[in-house]
Amino acid sequence: MPVSVTPNKHIAVKRWADSVVEDYEDFVLPKIKDDNWVEWGSTIIKLEPFNTLEIPNPQKNPNSKDETEKKESKYKDWVEWSDIFFNTVNSRLEITKK
Repeated sequence: MPVSVTPNKHIAVKRWADSVVEDYEDFVLPKIKDDNWVEWGSTIIKLEPFNTLEIPNPQKNPNSKDETEKKESKYKDWVEWSDIFFNTVNSRLEITKK
């Protein structure tokens, strides 16, 4: 199943993240907290069905022990990262369907 809502700057990150969780309701995926998309993205890419798709981690330094640093992103905003997530998930699902 593809991700149904295309990420864009005209919708809230929470709405987009909630749509991903709803699209994959057969899996145990967390809801986004406090619009913290970096933490949510870092978590969700490690869970089924996304953990085998090689989606980049949005965290600037995922191995840091500093909690503040873990919230920093290597992307300019959530739309940039979620666009990569969206395209990766949807293109990989097309490959597996063929």
